[in-house]
Amino acid sequence: MKLPLSFLVTSILLATCEHAAADLTIQIHASLAGSSNKSAQQMMDRMAKSTVYIKGNKMRLETSMFDMIVDLDGKKMTMFQPGQKEYSVTPLPAGFTGGLSAAQLKGLHQKVTKVGAGSVLGVPCEEYTVSSSMTLPQQAGASAGKTMNVGTTVWVAKSLPGVNPKAMKALSALAGGAYGAQLGGYPLKYTIATGNGTMVIAATAIKPGSISDSEFRVPSGYKLASGGAQSMLPGMKSMR
Repeated sequence: MKLPLSFLVTSILLATCEHAAADLTIQIHASLAGSSNKSAQQMMDRMAKSTVYIKGNKMRLETSMFDMIVDLDGKKMTMFQPGQKEYSVTPLPAGFTGGLSAAQLKGLHQKVTKVGAGSVLGVPCEEYTVSSSMTLPQQAGASAGKTMNVGTTVWVAKSLPGVNPKAMKALSALAGGAYGAQLGGYPLKYTIATGNGTMVIAATAIKPGSISDSEFRVPSGYKLASGGAQSMLPGMKSMR
């Protein structure tokens, strides 16, 4: 199952925003507890910190493995690896809402339940539980055909300072992964219980303030990746 690391995978927001337009930076921390899987723990340690930048209808997710820029007006998603100096550009389909494709959702069963309300970093949130189960596909090798169960608790902000409705809707679906559209907001915190321990992904800072346009452009000196976005992620060739 593709977990909503978006944050790690980008990432991200939603609904009606009554604030004046402004740029916003969100810092995120991820951790894994109770896991006996050393490789999973090592990967989580490498990916512990990420940052989301939002400026109008442009968003950037910056991680230790890759950066992703979503341009809603330009209808494109750009991914690049600073260590490899490569980038890829993928057109966004009409009516883009993020989340997973129909093929990725095949075999996935989930139930989303609102259980209460709270806050994260002083931002009002609604609390949801998500129970998911998925029959692993042939690509899972020896685990193919087995059922993977995941329990998630999510704290969702229905609006954030300065973020417009169009950006919020797309970012909500991106950050929420398979169930982003059902949450209808930006997940500021997740706890995810799996067979490899409990993962916590949470915003640690929300900072309004001007962001340079250059943050939403690929730096000079990068070349177009011959294999596209798919060739850049699986190997995770570079770490910052």
